[in-house]
Amino acid sequence: MVLWVIGLNAGLAVYALIIQWVRFRSNTWFRYKKEMRFSSHF
Repeated sequence: MVLWVIGLNAGLAVYALIIQWVRFRSNTWFRYKKEMRFSSHF
């Protein structure tokens, strides 16, 4: 039972890290795309 709780907590921690990483990657990608679009105007 204790191992199940530890595994669940570890899984939630990994899941939160993956969500933060994906969000960070998408934000940098959108920022890069926006800069490319603005630079193409000039």
